[in-house]
Amino acid sequence: MKKKILIFALILVGFSSVVSQVVLIRELLITFYGNELSVGFILASWLFWVGMGSWFLGRRADRIKRGTEVFILTQFLIWFLLPLEILLVRMSKSIIGVGLGEIIGPFPMLYFSFLALAPLCLVIGFQFALGCRVYNQVVKEAPKAIGRVYIYDALGDMAGGIIFTFLLVYLLHSFHCALLIGSLNLLAAFLLATIRSTSHIPHPTSRKPLAILTLFLLALSLYLFGSSKIDHLQDQSTKWRWRGYQLVEERNSIYGNLVTTKRNNQYSFYENGLLSFTTSDREFNEYVTHLTMLEHPRPKKVLLIGGGVSGGLQEILKHNPESVDYVELDPELIRLAKKYLPSNDRKALEDKRVNVHYLDGRLFVKRRKEKYDLIMVNLPDPCTAQLNRCYTREFFKEVRDILKPGGIISLGISSKEAYLGEEMGDFNASIYYTLKDVFPNIVAIPGEYLLLFASSSEKVLTYNDRILNRRFKERKIKTDFLTSYHITYQFTPRKISYLLGALEEAKGAKKNFDFQPISYYYDIVLWASYFYPASRKVFASFAKLNVWHFATILAVLVFILIFLSRKSPKIRRSFTPLAIATTGFAGITLEIVLILAFQVLYGYLYSRIGLIVALFMVGLTAGALLMIKQLPKIKRELLILSRLEGAVAIYALLLPLFLIALSKVKGVYLYPLSQIVFPILVALTGFLVGLEFPLANKIYLKGQKVGKTAGLLYGVDLFGSCLGALLASVLLIPILGIIQTCLIVSLFNLSTFFLLSSTAKVKKPSI
Repeated sequence: MKKKILIFALILVGFSSVVSQVVLIRELLITFYGNELSVGFILASWLFWVGMGSWFLGRRADRIKRGTEVFILTQFLIWFLLPLEILLVRMSKSIIGVGLGEIIGPFPMLYFSFLALAPLCLVIGFQFALGCRVYNQVVKEAPKAIGRVYIYDALGDMAGGIIFTFLLVYLLHSFHCALLIGSLNLLAAFLLATIRSTSHIPHPTSRKPLAILTLFLLALSLYLFGSSKIDHLQDQSTKWRWRGYQLVEERNSIYGNLVTTKRNNQYSFYENGLLSFTTSDREFNEYVTHLTMLEHPRPKKVLLIGGGVSGGLQEILKHNPESVDYVELDPELIRLAKKYLPSNDRKALEDKRVNVHYLDGRLFVKRRKEKYDLIMVNLPDPCTAQLNRCYTREFFKEVRDILKPGGIISLGISSKEAYLGEEMGDFNASIYYTLKDVFPNIVAIPGEYLLLFASSSEKVLTYNDRILNRRFKERKIKTDFLTSYHITYQFTPRKISYLLGALEEAKGAKKNFDFQPISYYYDIVLWASYFYPASRKVFASFAKLNVWHFATILAVLVFILIFLSRKSPKIRRSFTPLAIATTGFAGITLEIVLILAFQVLYGYLYSRIGLIVALFMVGLTAGALLMIKQLPKIKRELLILSRLEGAVAIYALLLPLFLIALSKVKGVYLYPLSQIVFPILVALTGFLVGLEFPLANKIYLKGQKVGKTAGLLYGVDLFGSCLGALLASVLLIPILGIIQTCLIVSLFNLSTFFLLSSTAKVKKPSI
């Protein structure tokens, strides 16, 4: 029973870590708007500080005489720090010194994430190393103890991810989640503090004050959980974030945070802190919608992907189509908007000709068999990998398949009317030439919002403003802002000529593909250049990266390290933690690859993404369990570890081949394969990662203490994951693509394979 209490506390370390991570990342993304760079910064900061807690603080765990008591104190800190950091994040704009709606630059984003996450992450990292030290006094076998704690942590990670994804996100707001995590930690602390026997848990003396304090805090937490005070704190802190605006309503959905504000009878709707639309943006909706609809001579069947609640749907119906399929990912957005939209926009949603589909736009297009006259992609810029999926060559081909002869696709992206510039030119040209690869006939309308119309037919699209104005009059379109004069002005030959010339100059920009999503990288470059113009040279040099650069650098490093290791036992000894670091890098990079591939091939299914992460932890747990059982039988540990590094390298080489094969599958076999192959690939990735950690601990423990060893190896594992999270999402996948990214992962693990192999051949290794 007493051992089970300790196991419960160790599982809770992983559970608390994952739920806290998700809550804080969601809170930070409301401030930072959620592009890939911000996600990379936040995740990298989290992994770095947890790694520092494990390595820097963990090396002191063996010196602590009363490990259980200190572990209980860390649980107090979790209870205190998580709600405090939520409050800190909600005050972040005031701390950083930016106004509501103002875009935050990369540097403030980085330093705030880095500093704000440090206290909690250091404690979580320290808990792992300290937990290994305490648990070792239970099982009395160091490699087994560390391996078991690694498994318990993984089980907690898995449980936290699943429970948050399928339950907590629907039922609880951020402070409720923080209070739940804190209460569970206090419960575990109370159980640890009330253990009397010394048979399993060491140093039980003088825990009565800890037990009393824990019981008091637990009772306080339960009282707060059931009272309105915690809801008041949630509401009040949300108002701090939206200071200067009248906060009308806030909701959380599985896709993000939704907020409605009011100013001068105008309602504004924000999604993850970014303005989605306002109820009075009629001018923009008229401009985009009518210029699009007028390009088609008879748009009877229309598909609208996103943007319908902002007023675009009402404008489409003025052209009297037979039917409109409107696709919106988040049903909560529609429910929220209906409460505050003007009556005309609400009527448009309820019109008999309108069919609303709550689904990912890419998945809807992939599954649809019905054909359309016109498809409007009304989504934000491809600033994330998820959004980028609706701007790739593969997506445009899927759209082409459901267009009628003479059908049109339209989309819009941020641009500049007077002068594009290098960064904006690359961003615009990447989308333009990707679209032109599939649809040879394109009409491009310049402005701060570049409109692109494309068709396979040569006889549909036109730059002739007279034709468009004639249709405008024939359809008797009533507008408040758009007039015949505006249509003529937008099709001025001089403006169009400049735009096409600028796009021609930027023709060297790379085209956008599912497995090489370069357009969202161009968007990151454009965003960063607003704040730091000098950064364009850095990003330009990154864009020239190729796999041979990595191969050359790694080959030189391997040669130098092998040469130096012949005379230095310390260098040979460092190869084991280095192998764990490269495997951590491989694990998170391949997991990101699989998540991106799943989104690309089968649509953005939020619950499935949660399952992918959970399956990775299942595989990791299975791998660690298998290795723990085999540890007593293994004699040549270094040789086995080197072979595992080689296995990871081979797997990274084979993975893109499986993904390419899956991308070719169509028809009735598509869905069943996705439910079988992807879970296997994800679990296998976790399995290979899980195999290495217990074995590396057995190798490195010789002559070392438990806390120091566990803290170091877990720390370098997280440091490798930190590097992988940042590089994979921001540089490797968008610039080099999935295939070359997997090749780089393979090169990293091949490097440690050669290093370990060279060490294993030394007759008397000092390990």
